[in-house]
Amino acid sequence: MTSKIDDFMKISRPFLALAVLVFLLPISGYSFSGNDFLQQNIQHNIDARYASGEKKHAGFFTRLEIGFILPQYSSTFNQHYSAVNPLDGSTLVDTVINIKAKSNPAYGGYLGISFPLTYLGGKAALGLSVGVKYIMCTYDLGNVTPYSSSVSPVSIKSSIATTQENVPISLDVKFGNDANTDRNTRYCFTYGMGVDAGMYTAVNTLSSSSSSTTGSHTYDAVMSVNPFMKAEVGIFMGMLFKVRATYDFGTIKLADDNNQYQPTETQHTTFKNTSRFELSLILLPLSATWHRADWWKH
Repeated sequence: MTSKIDDFMKISRPFLALAVLVFLLPISGYSFSGNDFLQQNIQHNIDARYASGEKKHAGFFTRLEIGFILPQYSSTFNQHYSAVNPLDGSTLVDTVINIKAKSNPAYGGYLGISFPLTYLGGKAALGLSVGVKYIMCTYDLGNVTPYSSSVSPVSIKSSIATTQENVPISLDVKFGNDANTDRNTRYCFTYGMGVDAGMYTAVNTLSSSSSSTTGSHTYDAVMSVNPFMKAEVGIFMGMLFKVRATYDFGTIKLADDNNQYQPTETQHTTFKNTSRFELSLILLPLSATWHRADWWKH
């Protein structure tokens, strides 16, 4: 767990520094102004205009997001089988299977909302995003050679199907129309960091050379919390459309299973995501109701 946090902090330092810089820009502007009173009044008018626009035109669900997710995950499958002679305790079999696999083309859905915490001038804001997502994936492990309960090797085809329900929470720095909810601001950009809490279930399906299913095993559901980073770009075309890229840090264990077929036979299986990248198309349906600021205020 410590290594995950260390890796996350090393990568996120530049983004944290940029976020602090963006946050301080409106404040530092006062010290360079020859007329602090005028500067403060301009900033006050900007904040008041966007605050009133937020209340009048947008409402609580102004940044409601609906999305379609295309995941790309890298995984490792590890299975350790051992069997001993019940008479003298000598080892009959002690074998390990290690397989690396990528997720097949898959899909998922996203529903979320974000809230502005503070405005950083007229076209930037610091916000909190909360969402839920559901993703289904399959992985082909190829032909594996596990051992049956009679301690004899058999060659079969193995695949794993997973489902996941996640609640990502992030702190975002937003620029453009996603910050000021202004339809006359055409583009937006967002970057953010947060944690992704999820529950994962996996099913391992085994089939013979004739492709007929010979058995399946459902692993116990597991839960995991991992840090992640995201970046978005968007364009307003009647409604706001965004493309989002997210990356989760660390390893996520999707399955951790111990089986004891007989008193002398044990099998330990783990299945982990070692890399998690997601590309999403996000739509904000209520952005069509956003206010439209006068053109000379841009």
